[in-house]
Amino acid sequence: MTKEQFERYSFICRQIRKLSQPVQDTVMTSSKDFPWGPHITAISGQQDSELLRQYKAEKQEIEAFINSHKDEEKELLQAVAKYGTRWDIVRRDIESWKSPDAVRKKYERLFKRD
Repeated sequence: MTKEQFERYSFICRQIRKLSQPVQDTVMTSSKDFPWGPHITAISGQQDSELLRQYKAEKQEIEAFINSHKDEEKELLQAVAKYGTRWDIVRRDIESWKSPDAVRKKYERLFKRD
């Protein structure tokens, strides 16, 4: 897993959320009974796309990557997946006393050794 693939996690989650929402619309139809006048009917359905399946598979791959690490590294990876590369926020989330730059370097070392 590359760092660029991993950092797409929040984007992937947003896309899955968007594509998983039901599609709703209204259409103009004619009545089945006399006087056969037009009226508006609401329709809804669930999207079933290849793109959604692709995003879900990519998300599972990233989550498997996170779970393959030790607890301390896993905590760091989960924080980066949640907050992105805002290192001061990540540092506070993992409750580290280290500087944001030290947290960033630790994160980058996880990808250099793989």
